[in-house]
Amino acid sequence: MKTGSNGRTKTTYGYKDHISVGGGHFIKALGFAADNMHDSQCFTAFRNEKKSEVFANSAYASQKTNVWLEQRGVDNDVLESAYHKQPVIK
Repeated sequence: MKTGSNGRTKTTYGYKDHISVGGGHFIKALGFAADNMHDSQCFTAFRNEKKSEVFANSAYASQKTNVWLEQRGVDNDVLESAYHKQPVIK
């Protein structure tokens, strides 16, 4: 259920796909999730694969993701979102 621009709740049906791609640009793993599930909850779905670094958009960014990557010695290249009028500084 989502809230529409008019304030009413509306039912949506759908799914999102999550893809793991190797160095040769071949798909190594593919997963699907319900549309109402947040992307960060699906991040560890590919946990059985050995990776040296992970690139992902900011939807996957969370403290849980950071800890999970650090525990496995994986370089964290998950993008960070800028907050309102606050640029991302590294």
